[in-house]
Amino acid sequence: MQESRVNISRIHFLYEALVKRHASLEDTYHAILDEGLKAFNLSLGIISQIEGDRYSLLAVSPKGKDISAGMTFDIKNTYCQQVVNERRIISVEHAGEHPDFNTHPVYISMKLETYISAPIWVRGKIWGTLNFSSTQISTVSFSKDDHEFIGLMADGIGSLIEMSLLISENETIISALRKNNEILESIFKNSTIGMALVAPSGLWMKVNSALTRMLGYTENHLLSINFQKITHPDDLTTDLQLLDSLSRGDIPFYQLEKRYLTAAGNYIWILLSVSLVRENNGNVKYYIAQIQSIDERKKMEMELKKQKEELYNVNIILERMATEDSLTEIANRRKFMLWFESEMTRIARHPAPVSLAIADIDFFKSYNDNYGHQEGDVALKSIAKELNHTLRSLDKIARFGGEEFIMLFPETDKIGCFLVCERLRKSVEHLTTLKRTVTISIGAVTCHPKEGVLVRFDDLLKVADSNLYEAKSSGRNQVKVVNLENYQD
Repeated sequence: MQESRVNISRIHFLYEALVKRHASLEDTYHAILDEGLKAFNLSLGIISQIEGDRYSLLAVSPKGKDISAGMTFDIKNTYCQQVVNERRIISVEHAGEHPDFNTHPVYISMKLETYISAPIWVRGKIWGTLNFSSTQISTVSFSKDDHEFIGLMADGIGSLIEMSLLISENETIISALRKNNEILESIFKNSTIGMALVAPSGLWMKVNSALTRMLGYTENHLLSINFQKITHPDDLTTDLQLLDSLSRGDIPFYQLEKRYLTAAGNYIWILLSVSLVRENNGNVKYYIAQIQSIDERKKMEMELKKQKEELYNVNIILERMATEDSLTEIANRRKFMLWFESEMTRIARHPAPVSLAIADIDFFKSYNDNYGHQEGDVALKSIAKELNHTLRSLDKIARFGGEEFIMLFPETDKIGCFLVCERLRKSVEHLTTLKRTVTISIGAVTCHPKEGVLVRFDDLLKVADSNLYEAKSSGRNQVKVVNLENYQD
């Protein structure tokens, strides 16, 4: 379960790093590198670009003087040459003992022992590498999950670079739109992502084949409707508000994750990027929309969210099983001991009287003998509920075993303890839902510890148990309380 939580956390943080709107691509690179350093527990992370034999550092984390972004090396003097040659993820935990690494120039000069790297693919080619390393020898082997995770990171970086290239290309195309319509027409038609020109009214003016394939509509059908008609109702208000801000010139463009209704009748998630072209008089001529399907990613995100919720619910159930008595549904002895230790630690710093009491159901064996164990269980649950309901908000109660209940009364002296116990005794005696009248006997002890003295549970239990025995011996259905004078740890 812990490993599953770690994997989910890794993917969650990677997703946040990829979708968060950073000030620059470099900031996004560093966010990804920082998550990788934490995930692999290594000391150096690098994103590189490879052009021919030239190996250029685009981002380095942490930033330092010896190695920093902008530096260029011959690729043969880097471990990454093996990643490029083999076109796959490479990892090593102890380079000094690996024949492929221990004679490498990097090992000789830097003594990099631990290393994991993945190729970054852009438009079907290796564009660069993502790698993490350390001069320390790793005592833990890289797992399949580690390889899959760095692969996801590299794929995310590749997607960011492709998007950056697309945006750069599209900006160039838009600025030259009036001069060279043929270039725009060709890119619009052949783009692998959905593209459209949209009128100020929202009507589709022009759509490409990638968009019609994505949504399943014919071109003629799309051109006969507006985008509002296929936008999910829950997304429409946000979309229109951003469109209005764009039209007023408040923002240069916007991106929005939203849902479109397909011809098959189901909604899919898309990433919408919108810019605009104006008339000479400043009015909006049309909007340029780029539309990418992110349905698989959103499904993965929702699945991760579902898994996190399931893990949370399982933990809640396990916590209840570990700390709650299954029959009476009040705390068990383990939970009570946690309360006790916490309270004793607190009053050791801030001295105050504290009382502990044990309640035992009188003649409970005869109740079970006369009415059966099932009715006995009903009685136990009813009495536990009544005691719990009657207690003050600061008091604690737990089932101590059998027909015994143990209670802790913080900041309560002997008189206060007696009054609380009497109220509990009477509330049980007046229960009318049981087969017969049931009473309880209570033995209690009050302690006044000095500052710095940590009260031991066994010391209070011994006295309370003795008082309970006295209450039973003296006729039952009564309370016996004593002060534990001058308590010393």
